[in-house]
Amino acid sequence: MDAPTTGEWAAWWRTPLPARIYNALVVVVAAGVTLAAPFLARPGIGCTGAMLALIAGGVAVVELGRLAEGGRIDRQRIHKGLSAWPLAAALLIPAGLAGWVAAAVYVHAWARGIRITRWKWIGSWGIVTLSAFAAAGMFRVVNGYEILQSSGSATRFAAVLAAMATFLVTESAGFFIASRVNDAADEQYLQAQLASPSFYIVEGAVLGSGAVCAVLYGYWPGFLLLGGPALMLMQRGLLHQPLQHEARHDSKTGVLNCEAWRATASSALGHARRQEQLVAVALVDIDHFKAVNDVFGHLAGDDVLARTADAIVGCVRSTDLVGRFGGDEFCALLFCAGHDDALATAERIRRRIAQLSFIDPRLAISASVGLATAPVAEAGVGGVLDLAELMAAADRALYRAKHDGRNRVDGTDVRRRPAPLSAS
Repeated sequence: MDAPTTGEWAAWWRTPLPARIYNALVVVVAAGVTLAAPFLARPGIGCTGAMLALIAGGVAVVELGRLAEGGRIDRQRIHKGLSAWPLAAALLIPAGLAGWVAAAVYVHAWARGIRITRWKWIGSWGIVTLSAFAAAGMFRVVNGYEILQSSGSATRFAAVLAAMATFLVTESAGFFIASRVNDAADEQYLQAQLASPSFYIVEGAVLGSGAVCAVLYGYWPGFLLLGGPALMLMQRGLLHQPLQHEARHDSKTGVLNCEAWRATASSALGHARRQEQLVAVALVDIDHFKAVNDVFGHLAGDDVLARTADAIVGCVRSTDLVGRFGGDEFCALLFCAGHDDALATAERIRRRIAQLSFIDPRLAISASVGLATAPVAEAGVGGVLDLAELMAAADRALYRAKHDGRNRVDGTDVRRRPAPLSAS
């Protein structure tokens, strides 16, 4: 059977085979555990009531998220508070039934506006479900009881903490593997989140809220309602990082916007301590970008911008800074071992952009690069040169590159001007 070329599942067939195998394996194992659980656990009225209460809590979190985000929940953020409820289920009901709670909450979130690629969303459910299953097992090993009891003890507290840690480790490992078996360009956001300590801090807080909800419900189901205000505050807190990210990054390309790049680059120069190195500013301008929009349309133009940004980011170090200055121009702050190193990086960027391929085989692009380098000691705070002067020099180099025929690199080495002689 031929793979579909359009529609929701077209992205699935374009995904690398290892990613498809991993995703399918996770979903099949999670579905098997979830489907077998009712036959093995034979849940009674109390267990069913707990499942329904936790599903209601998950639905409430989704709706609170919509309220906090102005009626939508489609912002790109990995933390949506959904993992709290499978963790609570792992503590309150027999192992495996947490998958049903997670499934109900995930289906509701999708119906209410989540716009993540569907196969990734289903795979996320599988990872969360298996994480809850592992957490349930750890809780029972440490606690010695089948489910969370209404009375507390140091052992029970340790069991809850162990379950939370097991959930977080399993979940993080699952998403880490998912981010590595897929195309790196398709998983930049997830990889960046997993590399950030804030991810684990925030997810730990989300799981902690789930544990508190489980304790409240175990003491008396009605106390679960007391968690409402805390959940609202949690949703608003979860929005802080994505809103901050949106304010600093260009929506079409994902790199820093002009204002954020200038501020971050100035700060990086001010704190630079690698005095033996050079700093470089590279201005990258897509050649004849207006013709791309005129001939192929603005959607193709947006794709060109996004792919160009990815190409630049893929050619520089993680410590370098890439931003979009609007239109078809990008800027990169590079820390280099020497002028030749900076030129090699700029040339690598130019070649990578020239090698980009697009859905329409007629579409091909190139870019001109203007480069200006200077010693870090001179470009930092207190030096004679500053960021604006480096950018001006790079802009002049870019003009020469375009004047000389485009699709080339032109560089200049900017050095400290000698101090004027004083009259005596």
